[in-house]
Amino acid sequence: MSKADTCNEWNTTPEEAKRLKVSPRTLIRRRQARKGPPWYEVDGRIYYNPKATDEYMEKHRREPVAEVSE
Repeated sequence: MSKADTCNEWNTTPEEAKRLKVSPRTLIRRRQARKGPPWYEVDGRIYYNPKATDEYMEKHRREPVAEVSE
């Protein structure tokens, strides 16, 4: 079982952005728009649980559409 499975691992916005290969500003904008992966706010600080982010990403996964033959 990984650390994320036990919910003991929490990432800050810069850490989670690096993990997702996006800018921290992208996560901030998505959070302000109430979109993107779930986050937790504790004493005014924002945290992301990697397992919850992975579940969010998998839920929003899209498969490529096969080309139609003429």
